[in-house]
This record gives sequence, structure tokens and C-alpha cells, in this order.
Amino acid sequence: TRGNTNPELQAQAERTEDWFNIFLTELAHEYYPDFKRMLGWLYWAGTTIRKVYYDPVLRRPTSQFIRPQDFVVNYGTSSLNTCWRMTEVLRLTPRELEKRQSVRMYREVDLTPVDEGDNNSKITNRVDYVEGMNRPGYDKNITYELYECHTYLDLTNYENNDTLIDEPNELGSTDLPYIVTIDRKSKAILA
Repeated sequence: TRGNTNPELQAQAERTEDWFNIFLTELAHEYYPDFKRMLGWLYWAGTTIRKVYYDPVLRRPTSQFIRPQDFVVNYGTSSLNTCWRMTEVLRLTPRELEKRQSVRMYREVDLTPVDEGDNNSKITNRVDYVEGMNRPGYDKNITYELYECHTYLDLTNYENNDTLIDEPNELGSTDLPYIVTIDRKSKAILA
């Protein structure tokens, strides 16, 4: 244990532990299978990425494994702590996209679905082979490929809640963190 403890703090810690165990085993059913899948990738690829965020569709926090080929950073990046842009490639079905639009996570704009052949690169085919996955011929899901970019933007000249952002931050820059979601085909900005 760290720091000073007392019976009240110990009781709070036990309540938190109990709630977290209930959350992971009864509410977030996807957590443990997804975690096991991530561990397999850790052995095979040598690195893994987890994204922890509040999901407005599920209306709760969630933790999701991102496959290495779906996580993009600048070529020269040596640390995610100093990286100025991290991008996740999202592939959504029309139903998943509509759910996200219905909770106002994404704007309702016309998007272009990705052709079935667009995603069949040699790497994707090899990874599917190693995972033992093979898409059946009848499964022709129409998918949308989105880029969710976590980046810093300088919006000095743009309005934000009826006020201009012109105050530099503690580093002397007007760059602020944003999450920008872009459709790959149409280049439309969803969020």
C-alpha cells in the first residue's frame, strides 16, 4: 500500500474492487475475450494497443484491442507519448454507422462504402490465414472505412462555442487535442 490508510479508505478500495470485478464479468462481456485475443497478438506481433474510452452507443466505458495494422502513427515516431497524431482505422457496417450517428457521435453525411476488393491486401489475407479466418462467399458486408485521428490542431481562426481560441497553452502553442473522424473514400469529416 502507498500513503496513509484508514478503515474508511480501505472500505472504499474494497467497494471499488468489487464494482470493477462485477463490471468486467457481468457488464463488459467483451473485455476478457478481447484481452485474450490481444495476448495472442502480443506473442505474434510483439506489440499491442488498447483503446479505453467512453462508448456513447453502449453508454459505458469500454476497452478495445486494436490490431497493429489498424493503428497508424508517423514513420519516425519513437514514443506514443510524444507522437502528435495517432490514427485508428475503423471498419463499420451500415448498422454500426447508423448507431453512432443516432447518438450524435458522428454527423449524418453521405459516405461511400468500401468495395469488397479494397481491403484484400496481401497482408490482410496473410493475417486472416494465420488467425484461421476465411470470409465465406455469401458474406458480402458493405463496410465503411473511417480514420479516427487523435491529433493536435491549431484552430486559432475558427470559432469554438462563440469565442475565438487565441490564447496560447502552457507550451506557447495554440494547438489543442482533437479527435477527427474522416471517411476514407469520400474524405468527409464525421466528427
